[in-house]
Amino acid sequence: MRRALVALAACLSMLLVGAVGIAQAGEPEDSTVPPAFVPPTPSPVTDTDSAEAFLENYVSERPNLRQLLNVRRARIRVLDVNATCLQHPVTLTRFGCAFTLRALVIQRRNHWRHWSHGGPVATPSSKRGGHRSRVRIRAFGCLGLARIDALPSATPTVTIPLSDCVRQTRRDIETVEPV
Repeated sequence: MRRALVALAACLSMLLVGAVGIAQAGEPEDSTVPPAFVPPTPSPVTDTDSAEAFLENYVSERPNLRQLLNVRRARIRVLDVNATCLQHPVTLTRFGCAFTLRALVIQRRNHWRHWSHGGPVATPSSKRGGHRSRVRIRAFGCLGLARIDALPSATPTVTIPLSDCVRQTRRDIETVEPV
């Protein structure tokens, strides 16, 4: 039994390393913002496919994203979420999952206190047609593990014991905020 679990853990780690490599290889090289990720709508968690869809939806929800990325006041755009789940061999309502997440965090460069009535925002008669605030777009990549307890009569609970989110410094973009 122990050998089977070790072999299963090794296969899962190789799958994760391959998924991260594929996700990094498929990154666009231009500075345009890609379209937003639309998570699948989950059904009740009964098998591995529904557990994967549930976890992708759970990770891409705004409060959970903010907690994973440790970001408070910024707009977040999810680019990609992938999840792989295995069903517990004894407890059939428990699933062990691994997930990857790629997201953009869009932060304003100027703070709202700098926008006064006499400031450059309120003077549209300047040569440039008014000052527009700038935004900084930062790319993040995450790898994490999750446990889903899917009770038939209640909503599933998710526990994320390990998540590692890293900012990709080479992918930072600084641009004018769209109107």
